Amino acid sequence: MKEKHTLVLIYNSFKDPLFQNLMLKYIWKLTEKKHLKFHLITFEQAQYEMTSEEVSEKKLELADSNIYWIPLRFHTGRFILLKKVWDLVQLFKVTLQLTRRHNLEYIMAFANVSAALSGILTTFFHLKLVIYSYEPHAKFMVDMGHWKKSGIKFKALNFFELLAAKRAFHIMTGTHAMKKELEAYLPESKISVAPTAVDPQDFKFSQSDRNHIRGQLKAENKKILLYIGKLGGLYYEKEIVQIMCEIAGWDVNIFPLLITDFDHQTIINWIKAFGGKPEDFTLMKPIERKEVSAYLSAADIGIIGIPPLPFQKFRSPTKTAEFLLCGLPTLICDGISEDSAHIKKHNLGCVVKSFSTVDVTSKKENFLNLIEENRENFLSRSRPIALAYRSIEKVHEIFNKIYQ
Repeated sequence: MKEKHTLVLIYNSFKDPLFQNLMLKYIWKLTEKKHLKFHLITFEQAQYEMTSEEVSEKKLELADSNIYWIPLRFHTGRFILLKKVWDLVQLFKVTLQLTRRHNLEYIMAFANVSAALSGILTTFFHLKLVIYSYEPHAKFMVDMGHWKKSGIKFKALNFFELLAAKRAFHIMTGTHAMKKELEAYLPESKISVAPTAVDPQDFKFSQSDRNHIRGQLKAENKKILLYIGKLGGLYYEKEIVQIMCEIAGWDVNIFPLLITDFDHQTIINWIKAFGGKPEDFTLMKPIERKEVSAYLSAADIGIIGIPPLPFQKFRSPTKTAEFLLCGLPTLICDGISEDSAHIKKHNLGCVVKSFSTVDVTSKKENFLNLIEENRENFLSRSRPIALAYRSIEKVHEIFNKIYQ
């Protein structure tokens, strides 16, 4: 069978959990078809830096599966637009070389910044653009107050996101709401609804992991309230700490656990400002990807920290899939993706108007009932919903159809 070469563009680092849990899994599955060859470009950030030896070893490992990795450097900071232009120049040069050597046919982009860059590339190289996890990132930045709609950064990214949508061969997006928006640019047959889906073999409840982690934390008889991930950016910031202080005051057995790379001293200062006790909180730095499932098993309720702003209905947070697969009840704001609707319909967590203490306290009874529910019983309700709604097999099927 004739070889088909695909450029896979990731505007994230190779070790970024988003890439590891999503795109890398999908690409590896596609490599079972031996005629498919993938040229992977990542943009490496300092926080995920690998040694030259690690990079060499990983390149060899990937090459054995017909994945050829080209790491480029990620640029940010002052003069950001100029730096993004330089990233595009690097990308253009590599794409030109790959096209001449391998006759590239497809370009696969993960999320909208990668999609925006890919839309420009496909204009020049006439590649079939496949976008996974299409979300309006420029509008998210306006939603969160980081950019102004009149600003050059919004206008630039929004323009290129729309360009990518119009040039796409196929788009996978996380919500029916986003699909409806995209139908203005593409025929329905070129759009698939595919919420971000993690591997159910990587995320499943383990009683032994639960016992082990709870023992390590000295929380055997506690109810662990877990937040894991970033604070700020496209997420709530100090509001998460505030509601954790509020909830910790409901019951002495509630054990607040934050796993984040956000500055821990700042978090401690916020805890004091909100009337909480820092000694009642456990703060941890980010853990290895393989450990996440164990901590989700150990917890009793998890927090999705996305504010209920207008464009967040287009989000498809990975954490929801991970929580539900591990049988972890979820605290989430209304209007987030289609997740909040599923959680409300099946009583898989607490859906609140916002992360204000008033709105969260209004769900106190629902919250306390959920953390007391038998874990096996909850898991029997949540995991089938996660498998049906966030099935990784559905994503594999869509990719297979695209390559057919």
